[in-house]
Amino acid sequence: MDQPKCEFYPTLEELMEPYTPKEPYREEFTKFKDVRDYIEKHMHWLREMFKDPLHKYVHQMKKDGSNLKKKKGPHLYKEVSIILNEKYFEAHHHEFVFVDALGSERSCNECKVPRSLYDQLSRIKIGSLLCFSTNTEFDNLIMATVIYTPEDCLWNGYLAIEIVKQYNIGNIFQTKFLMFETPVFYEAYKNAYSYLKNSDDRNFPFQKYIVFGETESQPPAYLDEKKIYDCDGIGLQPLAKQVPEKLFNLNESQRKAFVTALGRELTLIQGPPGTGKTHLAIHLVKTLIKTAHTPIILLNFTNQTLDKFIMKLSEHTDSIVRFGSNSRSPEVEKFLARNVDYEKNSCRLNKLWYILKEEFRKQFQIVIIKQSEFDGTHDNYEDIRNAYNQLTKTYEKIQTLRTLFQYYVARKKFIVAMTTTFAARNNFLFHLLRSSIVIFEEAAEILESHVVSSLTPYTQHVIMIGDHQQLRPYCKIYPLCLSLFERLFILQKQPLVLTTQYRTRIDIASLLTPTIYKKLDNDDSVSLYPSVRGMAQNVYFMSHAHKEESTDGKETSMYNVFEIDEIIKLAQYLIKVGEYSAESFVILSPYSNQINRIRNELVRDKNLKSVKACTIDAYQGLESDIVLLSLVRAGKTIGFLKDPHRICVALSRARYGLYMIGNLTLLSKRSSYWLRIQRYLLKQNAVGDKFPLNDNSVVTVPK
Repeated sequence: MDQPKCEFYPTLEELMEPYTPKEPYREEFTKFKDVRDYIEKHMHWLREMFKDPLHKYVHQMKKDGSNLKKKKGPHLYKEVSIILNEKYFEAHHHEFVFVDALGSERSCNECKVPRSLYDQLSRIKIGSLLCFSTNTEFDNLIMATVIYTPEDCLWNGYLAIEIVKQYNIGNIFQTKFLMFETPVFYEAYKNAYSYLKNSDDRNFPFQKYIVFGETESQPPAYLDEKKIYDCDGIGLQPLAKQVPEKLFNLNESQRKAFVTALGRELTLIQGPPGTGKTHLAIHLVKTLIKTAHTPIILLNFTNQTLDKFIMKLSEHTDSIVRFGSNSRSPEVEKFLARNVDYEKNSCRLNKLWYILKEEFRKQFQIVIIKQSEFDGTHDNYEDIRNAYNQLTKTYEKIQTLRTLFQYYVARKKFIVAMTTTFAARNNFLFHLLRSSIVIFEEAAEILESHVVSSLTPYTQHVIMIGDHQQLRPYCKIYPLCLSLFERLFILQKQPLVLTTQYRTRIDIASLLTPTIYKKLDNDDSVSLYPSVRGMAQNVYFMSHAHKEESTDGKETSMYNVFEIDEIIKLAQYLIKVGEYSAESFVILSPYSNQINRIRNELVRDKNLKSVKACTIDAYQGLESDIVLLSLVRAGKTIGFLKDPHRICVALSRARYGLYMIGNLTLLSKRSSYWLRIQRYLLKQNAVGDKFPLNDNSVVTVPK
């Protein structure tokens, strides 16, 4: 690998080069020459995923030049300042450097900012990368990551950051900057890159499968040939490879997957929507914790599905710790690491924590004093920079100590749960825990390097459960769009697939088979589902030709006013006539702009305030009794509605009723998948220019 590319951050020279779009990768990567080849390729792809959109964005802003000052947008901020938080006292609260988003417009330290600016700042994710420059030529640059910011600070226009890179900048604390949010989520790639960069070729975990693509999986190293698991009174010997006729309440395909997963060191299980992936995973965890000598690591892609899994698992054990601060579930609150008491015998850690906090506080005050005494000379600025560097080193020690506290919290728990983003950031914790079993849910949506960075030389048993027909990792470089789950699954000679769905009524499931899945059986229970009250049909597509619109001319900001009106009317009708609660249905759309506009309408109606509206991507892994689907596109193209993975998720969330609105004529012309769906719907007389209400009338709701 070239020396400059060993550094993750692009150099200023790279960003100043003229931008040319990269040719898409054509080569299929199912196997690699050796571990070094694997590491170097993935490091290169991760860096390109980060650098390319940043390079493109800088190039466009340079091109706009002086016109940039007139531009407004959620990703661009002008005349901002970087300041030290003089009220900073606690080392474990790391908001000691702030962006002042008001900058030149600030009249007092605690001025409350307009709601629009607060909304912009609060939407910037923790882990995002911000870039700062003093001019539109970008001959200087600061890169900083966003960290946790208290709510009151956001309302005052402050955003906490951690500076990671500087180019050609003097005293950063007395300068006005142009600031922009990079168009790619930085943290997802940086942590994985660092893990690979520090990986040992000779001790790379599971390399015969990950690197060389072997398909014959061996038993886990810890598994004895005579090992018998107690499965609710049934003795199961996984290495005997005999599948019992009855096992818990699992169906045939689930039983086969269960037995296979216990007896192989690497198992991949595909579960189409509603086939009981989580149900199977719960039984696997229940069985494995009975004999595991180290905590089982449980990893999910999203916070929502992780919390959902923990709630179900908590019915069987309360020996769980959940890392990460983004849980929104009150039921999971007691399992959060910050609420779990660690061992009292770690008094030496407490003492060290106190010493480092005091050291940090003193160094912080030195930086404050140095900054206040700044006289513009080079020597004086060097004093500030040296003091700040010393502060950063102490902060890194505190971070290491925090990992040790995490270890004490987790070491005696049966289950250690977190998202893969958190896992990539805290890989050292896995080395301390020496866990032998790692289970991935939503495995097909996880970036390959995030899976790999969650494994250690102590890992002996990996179970991956997912569905590569649903959403893939979000990447614009092809090899990274292919999850490790999908890459290895397509090599399998006898893949494990769950074949019976329990979620959705048959006429909804028929949209997916054979359009997406060759075979998907329906459990008898779904034929007993009730029809949707107030509607003449349970599945319907309202087709129209009302044009889409865009906020800034970009495909990603599409919305459709006609669809918003019709969806809101239908939601009102379902509550008023169908007598459904607001929690009984969800509104989905592929476009966040459409969802934001729908939410604005929902909050204006007291009966609709509790109705959930979210993007299709955000709703993967979740389900609702009724789904109202707004597809938006009604122009010349259909954007990512061509993507079969997104189509699959959109059509598989509903249990009882699915009501779609969009331009079906356009969709069927631009996609063979939508053409097949159109043909099925037409056969069912499920397409028309208005929703099928029981009284055959148009929805009219008083304003």
